[in-house]
Amino acid sequence: TKKYEQIFSLAEIEFLITVYWPFLIPKSIFTLSEKTINFHPAFLPVNRGWYPHVHSILDNSISGVTIHEISEKADQGDIWSQKEIEILPWETAGDVYVKLQHQIFKLFCDSWHAIVNGELKPFPQNNLRANYHSKSEINLLDEIDLTKSFSGKTFINLLRARTFGEKSYAYFKMDNKKYFVRIIITPEKT
Repeated sequence: TKKYEQIFSLAEIEFLITVYWPFLIPKSIFTLSEKTINFHPAFLPVNRGWYPHVHSILDNSISGVTIHEISEKADQGDIWSQKEIEILPWETAGDVYVKLQHQIFKLFCDSWHAIVNGELKPFPQNNLRANYHSKSEINLLDEIDLTKSFSGKTFINLLRARTFGEKSYAYFKMDNKKYFVRIIITPEKT
């Protein structure tokens, strides 16, 4: 950290921008910049932390993208701009992840000049709506207990949330072997 503080303190940094940065940046570093921007693929303060697209599929929570200031705690900085994004019933985690990447880049492009010119001011998050998901939570979703009963919707959403393109993270065990399960949903053509 000290090395980076020295490097940053020598530069005149107007903006520090992080895009899908997986680590917390110490306050001693991010405060060396006049303004900060972080990309988060969720409609903050809902689904702070890891894999927000997965959790939006599982619990039907609001989905979206947010550009916010960097803060000492994960995803808690004031919001520059955000947009709600609908998750369609046939989209898997892989589909939603790609959709959110495109939408957050578009949001940044649409907001950048207003931020730079001081026309857009960040506003605080409503912490009454906040929730946080740790990185380790995701592993608890993967194994399907074949003795457990699920509603059809819950089971389909679990498979959607754990399908990422050709890759599946959901599995069940039988005969000491893992069997991976993914889902493909195709809407009826009208």
